[in-house]
Amino acid sequence: MNKRSEMYLEYKQELCAIDDIIPTEKDDRSYLANYYWITEHPEVIEWVPIMNAGEEAGFIIISNYGNIDLMGDYDYRFDYFILDCYIEPVYRRQGLMEKSLRNLLEQKPGTYGLYVLDKNEPALNLWKNLWKTYPLTEEIELLKNKDGREYAFEVKGGV
Repeated sequence: MNKRSEMYLEYKQELCAIDDIIPTEKDDRSYLANYYWITEHPEVIEWVPIMNAGEEAGFIIISNYGNIDLMGDYDYRFDYFILDCYIEPVYRRQGLMEKSLRNLLEQKPGTYGLYVLDKNEPALNLWKNLWKTYPLTEEIELLKNKDGREYAFEVKGGV
């Protein structure tokens, strides 16, 4: 396993903990299969590393969709969809994620969508704080699923 796949697995396990799910060995294999799928489809998926002093401290995974509708719950299309964001615990609370997201939005202009689990308070706080100071951002809909709520936001990059 490489550093990126280990980070991705840690990220998925952390999400399970937020949702009160105990991942099994089968889940971990599924998460790694998902990671390998991501790495094999650069035409629609981009792994954006978050760097700190030359070390990869986390990632942002975005999709430009291509011909694949990865987020079928939406009635509209975005230029990009932020699929996953993660920063290793040792690098948290240093502003790295916010700085990386701002850089991403400025470097890749367009309309972005994402969803955040309602139980993931640190992520919700990050996005809401970022968007208080970023123009043209708004909450666009509140999706409900069998497990609870997911927030969806839209932001226009390159502002």
